[in-house]
Amino acid sequence: MKVKNKKQFVFWRYSLFPYILGAEFKKIVTDDGWVEVKGNKGSCIKPLAMFPLEKGLKIQKQLKELEERRLESLQFYDKILKETFSYLFKKY
Repeated sequence: MKVKNKKQFVFWRYSLFPYILGAEFKKIVTDDGWVEVKGNKGSCIKPLAMFPLEKGLKIQKQLKELEERRLESLQFYDKILKETFSYLFKKY
């Protein structure tokens, strides 16, 4: 793995929504592509994608906005679910 410019942003798979995380690239750790990112000391990740820093930050911002919209939607449907349960069980 070669990195032309150290100012890179990497994304890797994650088990929770949005199922991808990202951070600024720090250094290559192994020949088979594992890297270290800033703010994640000692942990190595296998990148899913690598972008120039500015583009990666824009993508990260879009993912954050998506996560916020998802949370708002979930809260809306949770409210409907609670109201429906309340209505249904008032009868009994």
